[in-house]
Amino acid sequence: HHDSNWPSVAELPLDQFMGRGIYCVLDLPEDHQITAADLEAAIGDRVQPGDTVILDSPHKIPPFTSLTGGPTDHRLQVGAEMAQWLADRKVQCVGFGDGVAIEGDVRNVKPFHDILMAQNCTFLEVLCNLELLKTWTPARLAFTQSTVCPASLAKL
Repeated sequence: HHDSNWPSVAELPLDQFMGRGIYCVLDLPEDHQITAADLEAAIGDRVQPGDTVILDSPHKIPPFTSLTGGPTDHRLQVGAEMAQWLADRKVQCVGFGDGVAIEGDVRNVKPFHDILMAQNCTFLEVLCNLELLKTWTPARLAFTQSTVCPASLAKL
């Protein structure tokens, strides 16, 4: 939906939607734009090429609602710097819980999309049930629509 020269989700290989995953709740200040240093400190020693990285924060609101962009919306923000960090580590997919704004300021969101989607990185937006992921143990994840199902918990 971002650039007609890039493959659609239907054209991406199926294994793009399965694999090792890292889930991290970033405990950063309200309205903070996530930086490369933030990601390095939180997950830098765990990320491997081909990983799915799922990010969240304690500053949750339901996305794409009347609360979006309002006075109670203090979610973390995406941007070019964090996208480049993820791209440099060759992650295959990035997911977001309700604590990270994916529909914020276009000056931040567009470069984030441009950098990662140019290398066919998939986005998983509006994920639910993330509280079921409670361990740093590498898990195989299978994704269906907007639900994350940890294979280690679901016995897939």
